[in-house]
Amino acid sequence: MIETHTRILGIAPYDGMRTAMEQAAQAYPNVEMDIYTGDLEDGQAIVQQMPPNSYDCIISRGGTAALIRQVTDLPVVDIHISVYDVLRTMKLAENYSSLYAIVGFPSITEPAHTLCSLLDFNLDILTVNNAAEVRHTLERLQQGGYRMVVCDMVTHTIAREMGFDAFLITSGVESLHAAIDQAVNISSWFGYLRQENLFLRSITQGQNGRVIVMESNGDLFYSSISEVPAELSSVLQSHIREIPASGNLRFYYTERDQLYSITAQQLLMNNVQRYLFYCVPARIPLHSSRPGLRTLNKGECEYLFANSFYSLSGAMGTQAAEIRSSPCCASRYSSTASPAPAKSRSHATSICTAPLQTTPSSW
Repeated sequence: MIETHTRILGIAPYDGMRTAMEQAAQAYPNVEMDIYTGDLEDGQAIVQQMPPNSYDCIISRGGTAALIRQVTDLPVVDIHISVYDVLRTMKLAENYSSLYAIVGFPSITEPAHTLCSLLDFNLDILTVNNAAEVRHTLERLQQGGYRMVVCDMVTHTIAREMGFDAFLITSGVESLHAAIDQAVNISSWFGYLRQENLFLRSITQGQNGRVIVMESNGDLFYSSISEVPAELSSVLQSHIREIPASGNLRFYYTERDQLYSITAQQLLMNNVQRYLFYCVPARIPLHSSRPGLRTLNKGECEYLFANSFYSLSGAMGTQAAEIRSSPCCASRYSSTASPAPAKSRSHATSICTAPLQTTPSSW
């Protein structure tokens, strides 16, 4: 098995966690981990400055992790605060006689609620959802006679400014190892999906046909060719409403001297309706050595007739208009028909389902 290296970006809310993350990463020889210190918006800004495709995954904690998710498509792993992390800090605070409360983001207060419920502790636990709420919450505690808080990094910084005794809840080594393990697993799955996606794209781009996916409003979602011709795009858009919910719609499109057979179907991707068009070059031979009957739709008839000797020479007389006006027709394979080169205008015609009418006299 080929060993793969996982590239992880670590955003630590404070320097102490950065040091702990660096030590934890040493246990993973196949992990390349770059760690920076930045809390909340500072951590978010660090991620925004990183070049694309530099990392496979990001590790951070609490509110910083939540903000990072808003500005990146990479998976973000949250370093969870365990009940043991909260309990260690609470035991440290109990060495002091001051009344204390627990203040922080949900990643802090949720395990604190669980712990207090299990151990029947009677503590005030206050949850904040952004940095702007912290100062107001601490002011309420001051008015209630509190002089000490157990908290996360954001609250810790403001609490010290306001004169509180603040105990920072730190993540233990077991929480850091769990986060790195999760990041490695997620990166492996994402890497596999990314390679599969690139593989499938290379297949569609290497084929002679064209694969085009459109939104319901006709906007281009994906194309196997670098640029979709405007006329082809317009033709595909005009057929979107005709595509059945189940099954396929088939029609033809002529571009210069090339006829394309187009198969269209609906796609449901992440609960979003899109439309797949598979365009395959399909030049129709004008003669064959095999006898028999062959059915053609109106678009094929027009295409063959416009490029035939009979059309260019005018030998068909008034029958040319009759062919163009008929919904469908039948033609017998002929070894004597020979095509003459001519330019045809681009057009697309949906497949005709009218019944075929033939008589012995047409032979």
